[in-house]
Amino acid sequence: MALGYIMGVVIYNLVLTLGIVYVLGGINSITERGKPRKDHITMLFLSILVLLVPGIIHISSERITGLGGNLSLSRTLSMFLIVLYVIYLVYMVYSVNKGDEHIPKSYSPVTKKVGIVVALIFCALSIAICVIITQLFSTCLSEISTKWALSQIFMGGVLLPLATRSSYLIVHIRNILKKETDIAYHGIIQTTIAHTCFGVPLMILCTWIINGSTGLGNNYGFFEVSVYLATLYLFDSFTAKDKNTWFDGVLLVFGYVVVVVAMFYHP
Repeated sequence: MALGYIMGVVIYNLVLTLGIVYVLGGINSITERGKPRKDHITMLFLSILVLLVPGIIHISSERITGLGGNLSLSRTLSMFLIVLYVIYLVYMVYSVNKGDEHIPKSYSPVTKKVGIVVALIFCALSIAICVIITQLFSTCLSEISTKWALSQIFMGGVLLPLATRSSYLIVHIRNILKKETDIAYHGIIQTTIAHTCFGVPLMILCTWIINGSTGLGNNYGFFEVSVYLATLYLFDSFTAKDKNTWFDGVLLVFGYVVVVVAMFYHP
C-alpha cells in the first residue's frame, strides 16, 4: 500500500490537480500561465525517473533470475535525492534573490525570509504528519480492503491521496479562482518535487532505521512503472503548450479516471 500511495500522490498532483486547474482556468477565461524554468521540469522528471530505477531493475531481475529488487539501491538513491533537493532549495533561494522572472512574485518575500534549514524542517514535519495520517488510514483501509475485496494499490494509490492531499487541491483552486494561475501551476510542480525528491527518500530512510532489512523500497512492478511513464507523458504533453483550455483539463481528468479504473481492477 505504501508504494501505491507514493505513486498515487504523483498522479494526483500531475494529472488530477493540474486537470482541475485547467478546467477552472478555462471556465474563467484564464488561458495564460507563467511558464516555469525548464530546469524545474527537469528536476521533477529526474526525481521521478530515479525513483523508477529500482523498479526497472526489479522487473529485469525477476525475468532473468526470478529474484527481487535490492533495498540497498533504493536507500542509496534516496540519499542522493535528498542531497539534490537541498541543492535545489539553495538554487531556488538564489534565483528568487536575483529576481528570476520565471518564479511567481508572491514567492519572493516568503523565500527570502525562510532559510534552507527552516524549509527542510518544515518539509520534514509536513511529511511526518502525512506519514502518521497514512499509518492511521492504512490500518482502517486494510480492513476495508479485506472486507470489500479491493486491491492494495487502489487503496493506497487512490483513496489515501484523496484523503491526505485534498488540502493542497483546495489551495490550488483558491489560487485559480483568484486568477493566480502561475502560483497554482508552480505550486503543483513544487509540491510534487518535494514529494519525490525529499518526502519519498525520507520515508525510505526512516523505514530503514525503524525496520532494518524489511524496510520500504521502490521495487515497482511493470504496471506501476507504466503508470509513472504515462503520467510523465501526459504532464509533458499539456505543459508544453503556452496556453491551455478547459478541454485540456477535461482530458487530464479523464486520464486520471482511466488510471483509477485500472487500479481498481488491478489484482
